[in-house]
Amino acid sequence: MRTSGSTSDGIVRTARGGSPARGGDRTGLARWCALLIAVVACWQVRAVAEFDFVELDDVINIVINPHLGPPSRDTLVWMLGDLDYMRRYVPLGWLGFAVVYGFSGLAPSGYHVANAALHVVNSVLGFALLVMLVRRFAATTDDRWRLGCAALAAAGWSLHPFRAETIGWASGLLYGVSGCAALLGVLAYLQTWVPGAQRGKWLALTAGLYLISLLSYPMSLGLLGIFGLLDLALIGGAPALAGRRLLLEKALLAVPAAVVLALTVAASHGASEFWGRPPSWAEFGLGARLQQVGAAWVYYLWKPWWPAGLTPVPTWLVDLNLIRTWAIGCLAAVGLGSLVLLLGWRRWRGVALLWFAHACLLAPMLGFAERPYFAADRYHYLAGIVLVVAVALLLARATGRGRILVVVAGGVVVVLLGAAQRAQLGIWANTGTVMQRIDERADHAVVRADYQERWIRYHANRGELARATAVAAKVGRVLENVVAPPPGGVPPAATLHLKLALDFRRKARRIEAHEHFRTALQLAPDWREAAYNWALLHASDGAGFEALRWYRRAVAPGLGDAVPPRARQRLLALIAEVFFAGDRAVLATRTIELALREGGGAGVEPELEQQLRAQLARFGAVGVVR
Repeated sequence: MRTSGSTSDGIVRTARGGSPARGGDRTGLARWCALLIAVVACWQVRAVAEFDFVELDDVINIVINPHLGPPSRDTLVWMLGDLDYMRRYVPLGWLGFAVVYGFSGLAPSGYHVANAALHVVNSVLGFALLVMLVRRFAATTDDRWRLGCAALAAAGWSLHPFRAETIGWASGLLYGVSGCAALLGVLAYLQTWVPGAQRGKWLALTAGLYLISLLSYPMSLGLLGIFGLLDLALIGGAPALAGRRLLLEKALLAVPAAVVLALTVAASHGASEFWGRPPSWAEFGLGARLQQVGAAWVYYLWKPWWPAGLTPVPTWLVDLNLIRTWAIGCLAAVGLGSLVLLLGWRRWRGVALLWFAHACLLAPMLGFAERPYFAADRYHYLAGIVLVVAVALLLARATGRGRILVVVAGGVVVVLLGAAQRAQLGIWANTGTVMQRIDERADHAVVRADYQERWIRYHANRGELARATAVAAKVGRVLENVVAPPPGGVPPAATLHLKLALDFRRKARRIEAHEHFRTALQLAPDWREAAYNWALLHASDGAGFEALRWYRRAVAPGLGDAVPPRARQRLLALIAEVFFAGDRAVLATRTIELALREGGGAGVEPELEQQLRAQLARFGAVGVVR
């Protein structure tokens, strides 16, 4: 980064959206570039609305989450107090899911559309951040060229295959929300350096956005270091801001980070058995942890430049014994590189700032406390911004005909990245495509076998025995080892959704109950018990026609025991009351007549029959008068 010249002048130009540099005011051009980036991002992710949930956290986070529903008192209390359902403390992340649940329920399209929208917004925010930094630190004074370099770099970040996981995975909403707040936080912090700006207000906004990002997902813990590095880069032009004051500001920003970190550690140790507990120091010593961190660090330094062969579950770090020499070499290289940059700070100041910025954002995601650890693409979401900042500053140094080469080569690279991202997005279309990719790329036999079993079990639990058998044959496993419903039986997944629906109905959380009834009947369309209970819920909601529709499904030939006559009559009596309350006396009368016919024969309770005939007389009398 170039730090000579007037910092104040550079930040003021950025804040006003223009520059007195050669080329004049380019605010209009910046807006057109932002619009182009947004349109390209929208076009790139258009297919994700058709994607399904996948058997990689989506099921436990959303589909069978016994706490999730639209924002309400119950959901908010759970979000704020949850330290055992997930390994992270993410109350605002849960709130994001809850907001989407409010308009999408358990339909996956809403979550994928929300992810796509967040990606478009974050692409534009990334461009805005790049514009501010390139205008301040680029070697050129040609504002048109600076904007072009920022746009190319932002497009590279937006279209990079590493973004596919966050875009195409419903649970990636956590990362999109956290990343959005983090980018806004950095933009707000840069405004604190604008001369004449109300620094206190901008700092308060920065702190609020930082906290929102942390509570959405704590991947932005390292953002505190970014604020400090920005101070080092910008303080030359603002000597009035003493180092002690800047340190005090960072100490105040560190308070929420420390609290969220402590809550996250508590959550990781209190999480359900589904997630597993963090390894102890005896199981995973300091040396092994540092080797894992070093190997992952180097991976995230080189892999973005050659993003081939990506997989949702990379297994190369599962067994450190197989790569110990390489991991130790990576750790040594990282340590030596950091030391050289510290000693040569004056000479390589810009490179050092970018190196340590990348390290700050990456540090919380390197798996220091995780075993096994998978170096997933999503962990580089924020750190990837630093790499494209370096690219933009490097491109901005081009002059003369070199700029033509930059535009042509940059355009080709962006197109290639976009094509690779589309292919990578296709992997996230459904559980089958995800699991097939994992099976193809998993080198560790135990991990591969685990995901093969998940793949088979997923289809078996949904009653898709033909698919489960086909997958078992494909991967060479035995289907009998997986619990499956008997032929013609109710799939286990449907049974679970019915249980959740009944639990939510007891808690008077009707929206959630409807969603789980709907899902249960999608999995088992002829299941009498689910249809009958959903008809009851519709009747209690005053939806008479829907209640009658599902009543007919419940008494038709299907799965499970037949509905007893008494239960039929009581449900029809409730539906008749709904019709009568809706000024439909004739329909109410016919429903009671149906109830009397349903109970005709032995076993009918005289008292219930008497009540039905009394209802019939009341409805009939009103119908005659009308």
